[in-house]
Amino acid sequence: MNTLTKKEILFIGFMLFSMLFGAGNLIFPAYIGQAAGENVWQAIIGFIISDAGIAILAFIAIAKSGNFDTLVKRVHPIFALLFPMAIYLSIGPGLAIPRASSLAYEMGVKPFLSEGLAVSPIGLLVYTIVFFSIVYWFAKSPSKLVDRFGKILTPALLILILIVFIKAMFTDLSSFKDASLTYKSNPVSQGILDGYQTMDGICALIYGIVFINIFQRLNVTNQKLQIKYLIIF
Repeated sequence: MNTLTKKEILFIGFMLFSMLFGAGNLIFPAYIGQAAGENVWQAIIGFIISDAGIAILAFIAIAKSGNFDTLVKRVHPIFALLFPMAIYLSIGPGLAIPRASSLAYEMGVKPFLSEGLAVSPIGLLVYTIVFFSIVYWFAKSPSKLVDRFGKILTPALLILILIVFIKAMFTDLSSFKDASLTYKSNPVSQGILDGYQTMDGICALIYGIVFINIFQRLNVTNQKLQIKYLIIF
C-alpha cells in the first residue's frame, strides 16, 4: 500500500477542482450575490451545503463501496441500470454539455464578435466544435488526466478567476439591494436548491470512479486512506 506525496495530493486536488468547477459554479454564486441582497451569506451557506457538501458525501460513498457499480446495486438491479443512465444523460447531452459550451461562448467569445456574427448560430457552432475538440484532447488519455487537469487546466482557471476577483474588488458597486422574494423568506433553502442545480452532487458519483481508478493506479488500496484523501481534495 502506498501513500500520496504532497505534490500528488496538490495536483489531484487541482484536478478535482477543475472537474467540479463548471458552468453552474460560475453562474449561481454571482447570481446569488445579486439576488440574495442582505441575505447573501445565508444563501451561500445553503449553496455550499448542497454543492460541495453533497459532492464530498458522494466521493466518500464511492470510496466506502469500492466502486460505483457496487454502490448502486445495493438498491436494486434495475436501479443500478437506470440511475447511472440518468446521470450520464444529465451530465452529458441533456444538461451539462449544452450549458458548458453555451456559457463559455456567451461570456468569453460573443462579446468580442461583430453584431452580425454574434446573433448568428454559426459562431456558436464553430466555437462548440473547437471547444469540445479541446475537451476531447484532455479526456482521451485517462492516465494523463492528473497532469493535464492538475498542471495545465486548473492553474489557468485559477489565474482567470483571480483576474475576475481583482477586477470585482476595484469596481465600484452600489450597496446591497433588498433580497428578492425567494431569498427573503428562506435564503438557506433557496441556496440549497441553487447548489443542487450545479449538479456537482450528481457528477461526483461518476467522478468518484475516476479517483478510485487513480488510487488503484497509484496503489493506494487502504479504504480509510482513500476517504481521507478525498476529503482533503
